[in-house]
Amino acid sequence: MARKRSACGLDPQRLQEFEESLRREVQIGSLAGAVHLVLRKGRTVYSCAAGFADVERKRRFTAGTLCRLHGATKPLLSAAFLALVDAGRCCLDDPIDQYLPFPELLARKARDAGDNAQKATLRHLLTMTSGLGYEDCKAYQGLMRSVRQRRTRRLRSFCKELLRLPLRSAPGKRYDYSFAYDVLGRVCEEISGLPLPKFMSKYLFRPLGMKDTHFTVPAHKKKRQAVLYTSKKLKSKTPRYRLARFRGASAPGILSGGGGLLSYEDPGLWGSAADYAKFLNALAGGKSPSGRQADLQTVPRARDRGLLPLAGKNKIWKASTVRKLWEDSLAPFTQPDGRLPGWHDADGSAEGGWWDFRGLSLLHSYLDLDEPPKRRRGAKPEARNSSSMWFSGGGGAFWTMEKGGIATVSFVQTLGGREDDTDGLGPLAYRLAPCL
Repeated sequence: MARKRSACGLDPQRLQEFEESLRREVQIGSLAGAVHLVLRKGRTVYSCAAGFADVERKRRFTAGTLCRLHGATKPLLSAAFLALVDAGRCCLDDPIDQYLPFPELLARKARDAGDNAQKATLRHLLTMTSGLGYEDCKAYQGLMRSVRQRRTRRLRSFCKELLRLPLRSAPGKRYDYSFAYDVLGRVCEEISGLPLPKFMSKYLFRPLGMKDTHFTVPAHKKKRQAVLYTSKKLKSKTPRYRLARFRGASAPGILSGGGGLLSYEDPGLWGSAADYAKFLNALAGGKSPSGRQADLQTVPRARDRGLLPLAGKNKIWKASTVRKLWEDSLAPFTQPDGRLPGWHDADGSAEGGWWDFRGLSLLHSYLDLDEPPKRRRGAKPEARNSSSMWFSGGGGAFWTMEKGGIATVSFVQTLGGREDDTDGLGPLAYRLAPCL
């Protein structure tokens, strides 16, 4: 186990318990490997890595291991897109069809419910309220078959076919996890005039010094790629698990801003925990690799034509944009009772549930809120604010951030494994992770 500690005010006993729990989960096969970082004021004040990125080849899991980001691709795409907005290249309330043809036809179920279609905007894409569906949508069966058979092989053709199909619901009427971020990636290509990888590099990765985040891993870095494993519990007297390489369908030619189309075999972006930490440091007010402020918040100069320079020479987001990231972005679409179908009723229709105390940042990360939604007063609802933000997605990239405080990054590449602590092995490692 590799670890690094510095004077950061973390409880030494808690750190020891976490490290022991992480080591134990690796030993029994519940995890192939993992890394956990704690960040404060632009510095990594604690890091711990255990296990292997490639069990068969005995390659250690480190903060530099390249992992499939899956859903954690979304906050990066959103951040790059918001830089595009702050560069004056587009506005959140621009109609999507200003850049791409976008359907106005609603699915029969939505029409029967009396929904009226309205112009879908870029804000609807960011908040997944555009009316688009996901791979299990019946209207998309033919398209998904074409993707699986690799007849649809590129983002451009995928979006072209997708946007010919009827919307699942009217824009702004409900939250639906969807292909919205894949369409957003295509919009970014149209606005910037750049292929998605070059757009991400120009507007986010290069300014923040994120040299290890890629849609396609360069040949000279492939040895650093982690294998994605599944962990299945064995029938034995003592808890043991068997690791096996994950096998699933993939669409390698479609660069997915949403994190993948068909299965966890699709990575979205690849990246390392160390690289993702640079992004969180920027959001939290930390430093870029140059030692200068990385979350600089003024519009790029006109002569840059919206293309951001390298880190430290100009600023990425407006101060107002950074503040907006801590507001519940779903507030404009809520019903008179302050709730939005598909989000606040995700755990049931009764008020006061877990989702009533969660908001959605424009980064498509989650906000912890102190109060439940309030009944709307007037046409413009007041957005609730948060001081803590986090992301937890399938596949193994997790992060947290306190406003003006500590941030954490945890990467694993194992699906399954221990699900509870009833096996007598003590708390799950992630529940002991410092600052989570």
